[in-house]
Amino acid sequence: MPDLKAVYQILRARTPRALPIRYSELSELYYQDAQERIDPHRGWSLPLLELLTWCDRRGLPQLPALVVNETGLPGPGFWGQANTPPTPSRDAWEQMRDAIRQADWPTTME
Repeated sequence: MPDLKAVYQILRARTPRALPIRYSELSELYYQDAQERIDPHRGWSLPLLELLTWCDRRGLPQLPALVVNETGLPGPGFWGQANTPPTPSRDAWEQMRDAIRQADWPTTME
């Protein structure tokens, strides 16, 4: 299981402009940081769900929404989870992205 604090830092660095990141890019950045390979197709569902829950409990926007697939939207496991719409929606994703950009993100996950 990836270190959530490291994943948070990778995604938090993208929040000022709310830049989306592909699962494969996240895997590469995580490898550079933690020297652990994560399968971009199967390895992110549970860690991103845990991070999504962490954000929801703190009243923060859905930071894992920045992680997108080839459609430019989060994968199917994202939708219908904590504080997310039940089905994929570009409009909903853009609203989440804007909220991510405007939020005051804690420096760490503490």
